[in-house]
This record gives sequence, C-alpha cells and structure tokens, in this order.
Amino acid sequence: MKSILHFALCLAWLGQGAVGAGETPALQVEKSEIDAGEVLRGETARFCFVLKNAGRAPLEITAKPNCGCTVAKYDKIIAPGEQGKVEAEVRTAGMKGKVHKTITLSTNDPAQPELRLTLTLQVTSLFDVDRPEGKVLRLKQGETTREEFLVKVRPDRSGDAQTLQVTGAAVSARYAKAAVEPVEGQKGVWRVTLSVDELAPSGRSWLTVSIATNSKSEPSVQLRIPCEKGIIASPTSVYLGRIDPKSPPAAAMPTKSIRWPAAVTLRPQAGGRPP
Repeated sequence: MKSILHFALCLAWLGQGAVGAGETPALQVEKSEIDAGEVLRGETARFCFVLKNAGRAPLEITAKPNCGCTVAKYDKIIAPGEQGKVEAEVRTAGMKGKVHKTITLSTNDPAQPELRLTLTLQVTSLFDVDRPEGKVLRLKQGETTREEFLVKVRPDRSGDAQTLQVTGAAVSARYAKAAVEPVEGQKGVWRVTLSVDELAPSGRSWLTVSIATNSKSEPSVQLRIPCEKGIIASPTSVYLGRIDPKSPPAAAMPTKSIRWPAAVTLRPQAGGRPP
C-alpha cells in the first residue's frame, strides 16, 4: 500500500513539473525597426517600441544601446498577456546624413533570448556648406594656400532665416586660420576664407574647420578637409615577398598612385622582409 502511495506522489510531482515547464514567457514586438525621418542636427530623436508578453510567465528584459549617444528606458518585467515599452532617445549633435543605431534586448524567453531593435534617422543641418565633402585641398609649396566656400542658412528647415547667423570660424591646426564675412546683397549667406600657410606638413593631413553659429540646437558646423602637400604615394609601402640574392639588384614598379615621379625603384634586401 505504501509503495502504491509513493508511486502516486511521484506521478503528481512529475505532472506538476511538466505543467511548470510549459509556463514560459513569449516576446512579441510590434515593430523591431523605426524610422524617425528627418531630424535637425542638435535635436533629440525619440523612438518607442511596443513589446508584448504572449507567454504564461513573467518576461524579463534588459536593453543595451550600441553607443553612448542613445539612451533607453524600458519596462524590465512584463506580466503574462501584458504590454511594455522600450523608449529611446538619440542625441544628434555631431551627426549628419543617414544614421542607424541599435538596441539589443536580452530576455528570458527561451525561444527568443536576444532581439535587436533598429533606430533610423536622417540628420539634416540648418546650414548648407557648398564645399563638396571629401574634396582634397592641394597645398602649395613655400607659400600660403587659400580657398573660399559659402555657408547658407536653410530657411525651409529653420523656418526663420533672418535670426540665424554665422558668427565665426576656427581651424584645428596652428598653421591654418579661417575668416568669415557676410556676402553682400545675399541674406543668410556667408563667405569662409581658409588660409593654410607654408608650415603645413608634407604628405597627407586633415583640417577641421568649426563654423560657429548663433543657433541653440546647432551652435557649430564641423567640416573635415583632407589636405595633400608634396609627393603622395599610396600605399606607403609594398612587400613583394622573399627575394633571392641572385635576383637583379633593382626592379622598377610603375604606379598611378604616385603623382611624381611616375615610377618607383625598389631595391630588394636579400634574406627576407625589408626593415
């Protein structure tokens, strides 16, 4: 009789375990990607992802943004059958163009332990710079190099071009400077004159021009300018493998990457890789 009772208790215990095993959370997401559209640089883009727990146990969540410019607030526990939210903010200072950010959700849902949320936005500026992005500034040897470009207020984005102004400009290098002046007869247009003196280093370098404005949301417009001076070679080194000591003492390799001269003479070092 005792053995029968013991057997029945074991069956009941196993049955309870089987029922408990089926009570798991189940994550459902209304949208895993949200596009905020156009956002002015300096403003904060806001997103809201709706989550639902379609399971039979509490859903536990942690959310981790992929960068420091994104802040996430979220419901850490969602009861069975209930909804929760992940609210995110992206600070757009210093951004431009199409931007993609992500938030990784870690959950106790056995079928979906990890989920990535995508935040997309198009960062636009109140100001247009008519200098093409990435255009190389060729620096002169032994004299100052000057370049002019225009900065224009975008009234279609600002709503009030009369109050916005360019107030100055600064350059990241001591051997360069920038001057700003309004263009006569054109409202909301400024001319920036960049001067780079002969002390600029040879080879490739970068200048950052910071254009100051009176806008609270976009107090400065950053412009990165690549510079080249003298002979530029790309790549800067080439490894041709091991060269036998009986090989000719010199070899010529023409390259279009070097502007002058049109060829490079390579002198192999016997016994292995050059120093």
